[in-house]
Amino acid sequence: MAAVLHACQCRNGEFIKDGMKEKLETIIREAYRRLYHIKVILGASSDLCWKSLKDHGWVVKNVLDAHRENHPQHFHFHPLMSSDDFVHTEVDAKAPLFDRNMHRWLQVNSDSTRRRMKRWADNIQEDDRQPLVLMPIPSHEFDSETPRIIINDCIRTFEGSRYQFVLATFLYSFWKECGNYSQSMSYFAAILLLHLNEQESVWVMRKVNSEYLPGHWAAMAIGFNTSAYVWDRILARVDPELHAHFACMNFLPDTYLQKIFSALCIHVLEFDILFNFLEAFLDRGFPFLLRFATALALHFKRQLMSMTKLTVNKCFDIMKMDSSMVERSDQLLVLEKALVINIDDYLPLVDSWRQEVYRSVILPRIQKASKQEKYEPCVICDTEEPVYFCEECGLLCADCVSRSKVSGALRAVNGTVEHFPTHEVSDW
Repeated sequence: MAAVLHACQCRNGEFIKDGMKEKLETIIREAYRRLYHIKVILGASSDLCWKSLKDHGWVVKNVLDAHRENHPQHFHFHPLMSSDDFVHTEVDAKAPLFDRNMHRWLQVNSDSTRRRMKRWADNIQEDDRQPLVLMPIPSHEFDSETPRIIINDCIRTFEGSRYQFVLATFLYSFWKECGNYSQSMSYFAAILLLHLNEQESVWVMRKVNSEYLPGHWAAMAIGFNTSAYVWDRILARVDPELHAHFACMNFLPDTYLQKIFSALCIHVLEFDILFNFLEAFLDRGFPFLLRFATALALHFKRQLMSMTKLTVNKCFDIMKMDSSMVERSDQLLVLEKALVINIDDYLPLVDSWRQEVYRSVILPRIQKASKQEKYEPCVICDTEEPVYFCEECGLLCADCVSRSKVSGALRAVNGTVEHFPTHEVSDW
């Protein structure tokens, strides 16, 4: 520790001042922990890693930037499908991502799919080609909300920890860059990483996240909810009868369009159809998703019109393209129709509709949610905000504490707790 501490000092010795030594030692301990992660990503020796750490103040971002500048290789993760081990242990073994890879389509068409996906990356403009700073999830963040979700999503995507690590590192790094995360993001990222390195993959992710699906891949998903109600307006004009039937059943668009508008039909369409879908989406942008959802509703209009409030769950199955209701032949026909369906008259209205939907539907929801009480209620009345803590009972509101002093013992509304005026109470 002393040697490394000395190596980290500035030449003029001003780095360590009164009260700074303990902080610096903590930082260096963190550097030791990060060293392993850096070695995994860079494939460099410990000496080179330490040199980078010391030369750049051990900031991981600087280490990665320096490595990128000094090495001709512009990526760190090779495409997953370039590994025979990945193909054998993940694709052949039917890891969760490949549940719709029927008849070994991905393996048989690996070369053509690789060329196809390379074109997706090549079509991305220079503005979206800034390098992604790769950073593994720090161990002290494993239990934090978003990193924990990312880890669980990766476990649900691949079987092997090696490939879970690749996906988790990519997702964590992209989350740090863009500030948003949702499970749908992990679906699309995993598909891209099959035949693209992480830099090419992030080019596509950036374009989709910022231009095609802004606000869709976020915790509140305001963008998705707005887009769903924009599509609802298109349906009202394309087929007023079906739209009225949906409204009668209280079948709301933001409850059934996630599979299309956020998850991009991954885990829904069979792989050969999925890649045609994704190619059309990347070529045409969000309007293609509007076309696809419209084509799906019109294709199943007869079945949807036959549903009632009692059988509305089947409407969900159809619009989410559950395999129990939507067969492969339906998928093919819907995609074929989506490529040619004419909703061009409504596309110029989409931006203004977004603003109207946000003001009339989404904003009131947000305001209502912000007004709702965000606290664990009193254990006695189960309604009021607690201001006291009882060692025996738990959290208590001011009114229940006051009533107890006057009336004596108070039993909780659920009958599980009883508060006595003799209990010791402190401020919460």
